[in-house]
Amino acid sequence: MTIRPDPGVITFPYYVGMFILPLESEVANYGLGAFIYDLLDNPDWILRRSETIEFPHLATVRRRISLDLDAVSVFRRDTYESCPLLDETSRPVPVALIRKALLVNFDFRHSDGQRIAVPTRDEDSHVAMSVLAYRAREVLQQQDLPKPILRKLLSIAMLFCPADDDTQRAWGEDDTWDRQTRDAWRALQRDESFAGLLTSLTRNFLLLAPLRDKPGRAQVEFAYETVPERRGSLGIWERLGWRSIPYAVEVPAASQPRSFHLRFEAPDGLFPTDADLVQISSESTTGHHKNGPGS
Repeated sequence: MTIRPDPGVITFPYYVGMFILPLESEVANYGLGAFIYDLLDNPDWILRRSETIEFPHLATVRRRISLDLDAVSVFRRDTYESCPLLDETSRPVPVALIRKALLVNFDFRHSDGQRIAVPTRDEDSHVAMSVLAYRAREVLQQQDLPKPILRKLLSIAMLFCPADDDTQRAWGEDDTWDRQTRDAWRALQRDESFAGLLTSLTRNFLLLAPLRDKPGRAQVEFAYETVPERRGSLGIWERLGWRSIPYAVEVPAASQPRSFHLRFEAPDGLFPTDADLVQISSESTTGHHKNGPGS
């Protein structure tokens, strides 16, 4: 059976775990975008985030994250009613921004063990496009964005594992644009808040979870494996264990929740010699900074 939702309508048959979003390339759901942006920009609804980082071996890092969410804080948002329902009682909330990379053994669940459907790349990109479109409309103070701008935002959101060169090319102006579209795009890139959001959603997936419309706390858990970022070369001294191997592991959500807990587990037979928590740059994948959510 094929379900074709109307533009701007989200359907989420919760009992079968399907997550279906409209795929029209020039349709932005501004109500959805406003709600998601509000939650990213004001993350006080995330009460607690607990993250465990494990190295099963030096070529793999496994991350396990659990979140406690304040449903009441979400329901009280002015943008809450503007967001379309997933089903009769649930709306989507952004529980993480995850760097665009190959993710293995992804597992997404409620605290009771019930699996949560993960949006497809097309669906995720359309949500990201709606967030960008909402913010772009606010910056430009326009009721409707030009169609070429919407297509550009969607193509940027669709990028997978973008390198710096890919990012710069994606942000470039199209030869077919008229002067009005070019001026609008340049104005967006000059706005620090929009530029920070654009950077974040170029480089990261937007992970959404259904939040039921009932008071109290909600809990979700997810886990995945990916390739760690190793700093420097792996030479003979490192292989012999005579010199430590520096690894960089991003924990961009450390500044978001009211409470953050991080646990690190080294591979068997190895142990950490030193650890620092530092702010690497303004291009962190998530966070609440002056450049906007996710800057």
